[in-house]
Amino acid sequence: MTNKSLPSPNLTHLLPSRRNAKSMDAPLQDWSIKYNQDEPVAPRYDVNAPDLYIPIMAFVTYVLTAGIALGIQNRFTPEALGVQASSVLVWLIIEVVLLLLAMYIMNVKTDLTYLDFIAYCGYKYVSMIVVIVAAMFFHSLGYYVAFGFVSCSLVFFLVRKPFVSVFYVSCVRNGGRGGPMPCFEEENALKQLL
Repeated sequence: MTNKSLPSPNLTHLLPSRRNAKSMDAPLQDWSIKYNQDEPVAPRYDVNAPDLYIPIMAFVTYVLTAGIALGIQNRFTPEALGVQASSVLVWLIIEVVLLLLAMYIMNVKTDLTYLDFIAYCGYKYVSMIVVIVAAMFFHSLGYYVAFGFVSCSLVFFLVRKPFVSVFYVSCVRNGGRGGPMPCFEEENALKQLL
């Protein structure tokens, strides 16, 4: 076999092409915010905006996972899924109503709507799914480890994300820096809620 009978290696895919070289010289993508920050924004414009996709999918998955857990324990009936779904939905509604009532009583002003509160309250179903699956595979040890982990992560998320939306409002403080700065509106409300 000679070198002339072998095909020549084509290494052009390893080298940057002219198209890639041109895109490397192009200006960087504009990541600035393109909407008014004082108004609620649709999730398509803001990645961090709460939407109902994850809570609704987690709700359905939680009901189905609970049905599987009941099936493993030989306690499954078709009516159990309906009872589980309706009781979870009623508790979600009670939770949101109590949250809105507490915010009304403490006179906390926010731009969040009731749908945002439903979204934030619905994120707990993701944690509940993780705990149920861990309990199915690893029994009581997995249950307690998963419960501790997801509880801490859910508390971290719910204190960090809605906290900014609920307790900080945009106001103008003509202090040392002058100009718009985020300021704390209800210190007593924060202390009472925490």
